[in-house]
Amino acid sequence: MAERPLMAVLGFEEALRSAVLVELPGGVVAPVASLPAQSLLKLLAWRDRRQDTRKDAVDLRTILVASGHENHLEQLYDNHPDLLESYGFDPGEAAAHRLGAQARALVDRDAAATVLALLVDDEFVDQLTAAGGPSTARGRLLLHAYRRGWVEGV
Repeated sequence: MAERPLMAVLGFEEALRSAVLVELPGGVVAPVASLPAQSLLKLLAWRDRRQDTRKDAVDLRTILVASGHENHLEQLYDNHPDLLESYGFDPGEAAAHRLGAQARALVDRDAAATVLALLVDDEFVDQLTAAGGPSTARGRLLLHAYRRGWVEGV
């Protein structure tokens, strides 16, 4: 019987700590990982499972795109106009940058170094971008903005 790899748990505690409460049908309220925590978990999951599935890369791309959707933009326009300007007023890239900074703020120095090592590895980023789905040029821009958020903050 082949040995199964152990699952990494980096990011789980941070996701729990930053969970947001979501009301579900029937009045049930459940804690759900925040968008920054989900981005962190998906990045790490793809690192560990990329040989078996591209699901985590697709999910990460979906999260990066979702961070720039309308319901997240008001805070971006109100609180980070300079960030928007730095991306030529592209709300998707500015939102991905902010998401990276928010994800970085969830973790300690050691975890941040682990994730940053992934994000600065061009081969890793190229594989992640390609696995994320169509329009890899846009995916690459969003991932680079996310990485810049990790490095620079907001």
